[in-house]
Amino acid sequence: MLRAHHPTTYIAKIRDTHGKTQHLPHRILPTIRSYFATLYDLPTPETDAGRTLHSQKIHAYLSQHVTRQLTPETALLLDAPLTTEELSDAVKSSKTGKCPGPDGLPLQYYKRFAKILYPRFLVAFNAILEGHTIPSQTQTANISLIPKEGKDAERCDSYRPISLLNCDLKLYAKILATRLTPYVPGLIHQDQVGFVAGREARDNTIRALTIMHRATRQREGLLFLSTDAEKAFDRVNWEFLFATLSQVGLGPNLCTRIRALYSDPTARVCVNGIYTEPFKIRNGTRQGCPLSPLLFVLALEPFLSSVRASPDIRGIRTGRTKHRVAAFADDLLFFVTHPETTLPNLLKAFEVYGNLSNLKINFAKSFLLNVSMPRSKAQSIRPNFSIQWAEDRIKYLGIWLTSDHTLMFRDNFAPMLATISTDLKAWNYPHISWLGRVHAIKMNVLPRILYLFQTIPIDLPRTFFRDLQMQIWNCVWRGSRPRLKFSILTLPNARGGLAIPDFAIYHTACHLQCILEWAKPRKLKAWGVVEQDEAGIPLTVLPWLPKLQGLRRVRDLHYTSATLRIWHRVMRVLDLSSDPSPLTPLLCQASTPTSYTPSIFTDLLQTQTPRIRDVFRDQQLASLTDILGDRAVTFLRYFRYQQIASFIRSIPQRTKLTRPLTEFEKQCMTADLLPHGVSYLYELLQRSNRTPPPAEVYGQLGDDVRNYSVRHTMGENLRPYTPLLGLIKNTGDGI
Repeated sequence: MLRAHHPTTYIAKIRDTHGKTQHLPHRILPTIRSYFATLYDLPTPETDAGRTLHSQKIHAYLSQHVTRQLTPETALLLDAPLTTEELSDAVKSSKTGKCPGPDGLPLQYYKRFAKILYPRFLVAFNAILEGHTIPSQTQTANISLIPKEGKDAERCDSYRPISLLNCDLKLYAKILATRLTPYVPGLIHQDQVGFVAGREARDNTIRALTIMHRATRQREGLLFLSTDAEKAFDRVNWEFLFATLSQVGLGPNLCTRIRALYSDPTARVCVNGIYTEPFKIRNGTRQGCPLSPLLFVLALEPFLSSVRASPDIRGIRTGRTKHRVAAFADDLLFFVTHPETTLPNLLKAFEVYGNLSNLKINFAKSFLLNVSMPRSKAQSIRPNFSIQWAEDRIKYLGIWLTSDHTLMFRDNFAPMLATISTDLKAWNYPHISWLGRVHAIKMNVLPRILYLFQTIPIDLPRTFFRDLQMQIWNCVWRGSRPRLKFSILTLPNARGGLAIPDFAIYHTACHLQCILEWAKPRKLKAWGVVEQDEAGIPLTVLPWLPKLQGLRRVRDLHYTSATLRIWHRVMRVLDLSSDPSPLTPLLCQASTPTSYTPSIFTDLLQTQTPRIRDVFRDQQLASLTDILGDRAVTFLRYFRYQQIASFIRSIPQRTKLTRPLTEFEKQCMTADLLPHGVSYLYELLQRSNRTPPPAEVYGQLGDDVRNYSVRHTMGENLRPYTPLLGLIKNTGDGI
């Protein structure tokens, strides 16, 4: 039932290359096979001279536009023999329950017979470097067709081909992908956030929203160009791909191992449960292979580099940074200024790259959005380009981008709320248990809402959370009177609740995640660079400034100020920090001279961001000699020290400056980004926002309550799970 909104995969009819609609199965199969056989066998130069010239052009292009390479030491490390530990990790990290490949062997088979299979697999995998190849039977794949939402179901190109590979081949590819993954961020610019470790879709959406708001506020002429790539993964030219891998510095052994995946692959398409005849694959990275996403972004990076390097492709500048493109794999969004010059050169860059790599952009399905360009100028350039113009918004990475930031809620959150309301009503069947409805909310509703919270960092009205909670409430209780408080049901299972999402807390957690990322100046993401350029102040100190001073600095920055307002709203209530805080900066204070810069105190305190905590030792203001250590006391250092001492004496409630750091403040001071940050912050906020659960009542009532006889005498009311268990018994719902 939860999958009811997914389009059916049954193909009742299809149009062939002549535009004729085929209805009969024996006509549909060859039509689809012909399309995909052609897609995976794109034309290449037929003569030796043509192939040589094509290779020369590829190497010349890559020599010019590949600007990042692995070190020889890293390449040597990646070339090492495959190990049992890597194979074991690949098996353990792979999800079970997936559809097997043509050999029919599921992942459970490899887990069950690991001791027998591991040694033989390693011998086979490492033998590839000795000239052995992967058997052709292992390289075959079954292609399942997934219809694209909103596309014409009668067209062959409206289906996304997903390759179901044999598990042994996927394990081999996963080992290679796991080896390569940590080094990909160093090879790929921050413009590309797709399939790169530590980067997310929200990195580009927040960046795009901030740039749109800046261009509108500054009245800079800006267009957004969103391009549509036709079968981008399936068209990749293998010669270009492997030349790119060599150019970025991958060693010969790793390149040989990757080439083995593409030595003799074949595939057959599953159409309505029937398989077509197999056909050979001669281009593309197969969707379904663990290594394919990394290979694709590496192959696309030279093009993005050429866009950044071209002086004739004009982007928008914030501070010292120029922004031209944002990419999530093949979803490209260009920031276009001076379109009369930029657009022709951008189209030329696409043509040059496409001739070498097979990338094909369908400009008839691409869109231009006028963000802040004068209407008369936009109208004058329209006839010059065969690109559609969006009226007032475009969709990028699942969200609607509009130049008017006041419409972001209307265009994104309001429709999502209506869709969720419809879905929840559709699940209101008596045979779905109480816990079943709870799990449906956690698995289906939460990810959709959470994606919007992270990609669109705005301050939402209370009515949104009230309406959403009411819909969730009606679904959980099927419209009847609630028998438990919402605050109890949102508690974690270990504390007597059902872990129903508290969306207001999740929304706050998403904004606090932004603040945690502000606190890492050396790992500031592209969207953070834009916000910092606009704020004119290091983001790492922004949350620790006095409230009015901080908000005044970002009052014109819609998305930054939204995060800062939420921070000041919850920081003291939830004990995340205090005002003042030990992390209060020694720069940019309203009470200090305007000439203060970080470098003034950097010499004295030897830290990039001088804070009050840096001048305290054992809860006392440190002496100048303690701060300097072996360094000499100069007049300038003594003067700076006296400035700091005077500033600290002027702060009210100085006792808060010497308190221990809170858990949130400690996370802000760590050097690394927090993995699974939203989940961690949600749990932190829940702990700060909740009264003790029933499981802790024993401690409050005294030691005697822990005695079984007393507990038995008082009944089961003190058991942490009793309210929920009793409710399940009373309602008769199944689990």
